[in-house]
Amino acid sequence: MLTVNVTGHRQIVPAGEMGSPWPDSNRNVAAHHKLVMGRIAEILAHWHKENDLTCCISGMALGADTIFAEAVMHVKSLGWPVRLIAAVPFTGQESRWNARSQQKFHAILAAADEVKVVSEGGYTPAKMQIRNEWMVNNAHFTLAVWDGRRKGGTWNCIRYALKQGKTVWQLHPQTLECGILEI
Repeated sequence: MLTVNVTGHRQIVPAGEMGSPWPDSNRNVAAHHKLVMGRIAEILAHWHKENDLTCCISGMALGADTIFAEAVMHVKSLGWPVRLIAAVPFTGQESRWNARSQQKFHAILAAADEVKVVSEGGYTPAKMQIRNEWMVNNAHFTLAVWDGRRKGGTWNCIRYALKQGKTVWQLHPQTLECGILEI
């Protein structure tokens, strides 16, 4: 029985997209998010069948984390026995998001099999990395929805996972190609 955690960009947009990265204000981005969600669901199904994947951890951020959680909820709706853990970095993470994103956040929390608030108190930048480390430490491997940029929280999570000896699978957010990350 294996567990995967996700890390990835907040802005998941199709190649060449210059508009808003948020699906609630850009139809092209919304359509791309559905494609990414479908690809993640395919990957999860493969891992479930081939490797007995039974648990998925989302860090509950906008973008890749939310899309991943929605993919997990989709495969669960098909009857697959997979658990969703929502790893919230701190209470109130969503408080500055727009109303639609907050609704989606709370719907995912309601559907999750477990909600883990990783750090007490309000926002500090360090709590995002503490959440990332908690996810990696509680998973067997990581799925990175990552375009290769070596900066920011996604890169920090990938580096941490690799330092812990975890396998990192990269799903490119534009091409949707997936493979083991070789760095």
